[in-house]
Amino acid sequence: MRFLTALVLLLMFATVICSAQPSDEQIRKDLTNSGTKKITFTKTTGTRQWNKDIGNWEWVRGVKILRSSQFAGIDLEVEGDAVYQYTGPNKYSYWKFRTLSNNYVGLPNPTPEEIRTLISTNWQKFFGYNYNNITTITKQPELDANPEWNWDDPSKVNFTMTVSYEFITSNTEVSKAEHKRVVRFFRNDVKSPWRDFLIYSETDPTITETKNVGEATVRQLRKKTLAFTEREQLAQQAASSLPQVDVPEFSSVMELTKFVHNTLRTGTPEQFRAVMIKLLAPQFFEQGSKTQLTAFAEQTLNDVIKVAYKGAVTYKQEYCKTLNPTSLTEGNTVYFSSCIKNTVSEIAAGEYNVGYKEGVPQKALRIFRIEIRVRDDQDAMDFLNSFSNPNKLCPND
Repeated sequence: MRFLTALVLLLMFATVICSAQPSDEQIRKDLTNSGTKKITFTKTTGTRQWNKDIGNWEWVRGVKILRSSQFAGIDLEVEGDAVYQYTGPNKYSYWKFRTLSNNYVGLPNPTPEEIRTLISTNWQKFFGYNYNNITTITKQPELDANPEWNWDDPSKVNFTMTVSYEFITSNTEVSKAEHKRVVRFFRNDVKSPWRDFLIYSETDPTITETKNVGEATVRQLRKKTLAFTEREQLAQQAASSLPQVDVPEFSSVMELTKFVHNTLRTGTPEQFRAVMIKLLAPQFFEQGSKTQLTAFAEQTLNDVIKVAYKGAVTYKQEYCKTLNPTSLTEGNTVYFSSCIKNTVSEIAAGEYNVGYKEGVPQKALRIFRIEIRVRDDQDAMDFLNSFSNPNKLCPND
């Protein structure tokens, strides 16, 4: 009998709760304002849940609202929850609308051509961490079957893209993969072209096949990755834009040093760079390239150019036309002095294999260390300016 009484009371309580739920008509009425065009429900019923922050029960119903936006001809679709607070037996009162997402409707989506044009400006950004390992794009980036266009505002839109590729996954393995990522496009305003993008979110690639190809094959594939190929193209373009310089082969390190010394005195920074690309040792280049410098090599060249050409005192002002080797010079290193006491630069070179001819290694002198030093402190400038006749500074010239 006690069990039956408890069951009856429970059913009566459930009836009260159910009858207390706000009706669809009431929810529409509470959410409708002057700009509202349409209200639909994303769930067939609501959810009664405890709000621990305010210590009360609330009734939540998923809703999608279509309303006019501040932009002519463009609507705003707002998805979220209508939230009602429990106010007593058989009573709920509208509290607030909890927004989950906004999406502008009526804006033309970026065209496939616009998408391709923009993402091709920065493949590294588009492919992210796999950029350095992708060897082949088997299916070009394209809109997903369900792009899920989402406009935050007329200047920002998110959408899903897919791409398939092969990439290096270990020192011995390559894999085929399909990859999805959500891309966000940016522009200044609704009438401006798309100017930038970022990867808003992405999943890990879905691996469809993995093959063990061995270390030797992977080493060769490293020279075909997107990163290597794109950097090689840029390096070749940069090298081709440099002045054409005639660099002979040298019979001694001293002969090579004199040539570089003359370039530093009479050439431009661009001419010096062109000479160095031809004279730097193989370790200064990315493996498999004769134009793509390593980060260390780039820093070395930039440091020399800054010291020799862009300081308050230039290399030409401080070093005489006639090279002045010091007593330290020996073997593969030439040390040479400037006009200012205790200012010494150095160039070191050795023989390297620069290719084969009929199977025979072709050896040539190449620079493996270069340190150029110029003093540009006030005392150095005062010393140089003290000579009324420049010939007195360099009497051997």
